[in-house]
Amino acid sequence: LSHTLSSLLGQTYRNIEIVVAGVHEIDLPDVDDFTSLRGLFAEPTLDALNVLSDPAHDHLWRGSHLVFAAAGTTFDTDAFALLNRMLSPLRGTPMPDLIVCDHDRRDAGAVPQPCFLPGWDPDLIVSMDYVGTAFMASRKLIFSQRSAERPNSLHGWLRTLASGPLAVGHLTETVMHLPTALPRPSAEPADMRLPRPRSVAIVIPNRDQPKLLKRCVGFVKALENLSPELVIVDHASTDPATLALYAELQEKHGARIVRVHGRFNFSRMVNMGVAAATADVVVLLNNDVEITHPRQLELMVAHAMRPEVGVVGARLLYPDGSVQHAGIVLQ
Repeated sequence: LSHTLSSLLGQTYRNIEIVVAGVHEIDLPDVDDFTSLRGLFAEPTLDALNVLSDPAHDHLWRGSHLVFAAAGTTFDTDAFALLNRMLSPLRGTPMPDLIVCDHDRRDAGAVPQPCFLPGWDPDLIVSMDYVGTAFMASRKLIFSQRSAERPNSLHGWLRTLASGPLAVGHLTETVMHLPTALPRPSAEPADMRLPRPRSVAIVIPNRDQPKLLKRCVGFVKALENLSPELVIVDHASTDPATLALYAELQEKHGARIVRVHGRFNFSRMVNMGVAAATADVVVLLNNDVEITHPRQLELMVAHAMRPEVGVVGARLLYPDGSVQHAGIVLQ
């Protein structure tokens, strides 16, 4: 706690009120130095979740914005000056109600472990606590999110923000340092209510390679919530095993085989497959991809049905678990 308070005392931005929750008194030899700030208070009955959920504690903090800092967190001297600067955005840009911060995790003598955030990602915050306590929230946002149900953690509160529009800032300077004793973020399946499509088509370009194709389509029988339209776009296959597999897929899954002749053109094959499909959502799948968790494909399709989503991508892994492809960024 003393390290946290010392770093706050050294801030160049002085309009800071410090409330230490869960203690009766603050035992510091230089406690009088905090009179240069807005104040230093001990509140034994207060915790972060009370602040978020209970209006009875609103009188204990007076600021327009709130930062939660676990004991051991330290700040560079200009941390709050930079945060305050983000509250004066450019003309035409809304003032953020939430600011998430790049940060690192460190202990004395240890090598810092940087955490560079992707900004605010509603889907990611639902599945994992990638922000930790490295954020600042406005009083207005905290009040607007109040409900009868008390959040079970700061992450639980952040998850509630994923379902609606939100003005968010991203402080990319690493001026906040969290103790490594805090739990590391871990991912878990996102618990989201997603719409189901009326129909799905899976388009797979192929030329011979029956072993690849058989492994590629092996997931279809494991799908629980989808009965996809299977479209195989074939370019001049002659392998008897491939032709036999086509017949099997037609019999078992009603697959459509779209024949393409002439020079090989992958883009043309994809376009012809999409044109032949009749479904609401089209999944483009290469024949060398193996879907090992069919539920993930169902989630991808469900995300594609969200009104704000146009394209959904996937992370592709090599057999040894290393990353082949982790998505693209469109400007």
